[in-house]
Amino acid sequence: MMPIIFAVFGDMDSAAIAALTVARDCPRQYECGGVIYEDADHYYHVSAPLTSHKHFGVDIVQYGEPTPVGWRIVADYHTHICSPHNRLFANFFSPADAYVNQGFHTVGYMLSLCDGNVRRYDPAQDDRDDEVVHFTSGREIYLTCGHIAGWIDTSYPANATWKPVIGYESIVLGANPRTTGPDKTVSHASAKIGSTSARIAHPGP
Repeated sequence: MMPIIFAVFGDMDSAAIAALTVARDCPRQYECGGVIYEDADHYYHVSAPLTSHKHFGVDIVQYGEPTPVGWRIVADYHTHICSPHNRLFANFFSPADAYVNQGFHTVGYMLSLCDGNVRRYDPAQDDRDDEVVHFTSGREIYLTCGHIAGWIDTSYPANATWKPVIGYESIVLGANPRTTGPDKTVSHASAKIGSTSARIAHPGP
């Protein structure tokens, strides 16, 4: 069974901000993340953050794991590191981020360690690819910014110690699991190269 942070939330944004506050304590050189569950009574629970030890990407393994009966995954969350290689891109959802949320019909939350903003991307409400990024070569790509749902102090020490998942207690002891997604690993990946960005009109589907 997947470890759950010992807390129950009344709304999804509060659950995401709490989860990302814990995820802030991951090693700063790696992304980490997890999922948000809604139970049968419409309360929210969050999985403990995991890292895939990747600089630009994290495997959201819970999409392919069983969930307790009556629960469903409604959102995922992950961090974007802040480095010279991605500083100008850290505040955007990557194409892989948006594809995962569109494919699973879930909301995505992302904490940029560069500015501390928690951004929310809801495929049912937010435009995708609504920012154009210009390269010095003349090439352009489009990324998704979603909207800001909160802020977390990321001035926390850069060498923060990772808290092992085993340290979190499950709040659903003995629950009967069921499968909620395909038996595969889903990965969020961040853009890794930088330039400038400017808001433009949505380019269409």
